[in-house]
Amino acid sequence: LLRNIMASTAINSLAFGMTAAVIALSLVLLTGYAGEINLAVLSFGAIGAIVVHHWGQSGSGPDARSTLWGYVLAGVVCALVGALVALPALRLRGLYLALATMAFGVFVTNMVLREITERKLPLLHTEFSIFPSGNLTVARPKVGPVDLASMPTFLMAVTCLFAVLGVGLIALRHSGFGRRLTAMKDSPAASATLGQNLLTLKLAVFMASAAIAGIGGALMTAQLGSANMDRYAIFLSLSLLMLTVVGGIGYVSGALFGGLLFGVGFVALQDTFDK
Repeated sequence: LLRNIMASTAINSLAFGMTAAVIALSLVLLTGYAGEINLAVLSFGAIGAIVVHHWGQSGSGPDARSTLWGYVLAGVVCALVGALVALPALRLRGLYLALATMAFGVFVTNMVLREITERKLPLLHTEFSIFPSGNLTVARPKVGPVDLASMPTFLMAVTCLFAVLGVGLIALRHSGFGRRLTAMKDSPAASATLGQNLLTLKLAVFMASAAIAGIGGALMTAQLGSANMDRYAIFLSLSLLMLTVVGGIGYVSGALFGGLLFGVGFVALQDTFDK
């Protein structure tokens, strides 16, 4: 409804906010439901965007489109990376877990995203650059016959994706797995006493959260068209987390609030003061 009365530039900002809301859903699952902390959620988004850039696009130039397979692959890769990050942090909680995830975010920013030059891969005898020329390009997706190149269509698709994921998270919260997450959040010691395997539970929720963040990060880059490393800075991850906390990190509506405020709030404040 809003897009019909908004300027095209405002639709761009709203679409950016909805992609951020999808990423914030990963925080609802990990922090709101399970009580674990991730201070580098956009780092997983950057990994998802890198995967789609290299292996999830078809065509070239204006006709280039990202594919559904690319986003599925981004979710799988980010889930595996999330598992690797979670393994050394499985026995950490609170401040120490937050510092561990922040260390991962700093590593991605300073090591992975700075790999802008082409390097030869010795086994494959080919040249490869993780973040080519410091600018990552991801085309808007095309799913079967549905082309999401136009911004209003892309906005509607991302909004529907947010709704589907949100309903899925609510259903998960009321499932047996969700109740185990709540029990772990309230008292890990009591959960372990009742026979729950906390290590497996933490690993599963980290992987699911990282997969959602990776898909959301790829969609965010597709909305922008191209993005430099500043779009995935660790301080932006902190901003998104704090805005989601303000909106209510235990609720899907909190992710919507945090994502929209992250995408349009600062622009709206600037325009308000300017006018």
